[in-house]
Amino acid sequence: MAARGTKQVGYKNRSDQVVLRTAELPGNDHNQLVYGLRCIPCGHEHGANGSDIFSAVAPHMTLVRQVCI
Repeated sequence: MAARGTKQVGYKNRSDQVVLRTAELPGNDHNQLVYGLRCIPCGHEHGANGSDIFSAVAPHMTLVRQVCI
């Protein structure tokens, strides 16, 4: 299977966050849009800049252990 770009719907990053959609709203980083992501382990949805998708972690996950709390 061909690798998907980080902004494509269905892309899953190393923290088990999957891209759901683009909100087509401006993000808080230069020339970025907000994308909707879902935490696969628990289903929590959150937004992230396109430039942050690769390394995005759901806001409710601990930064030390990166597990759902």
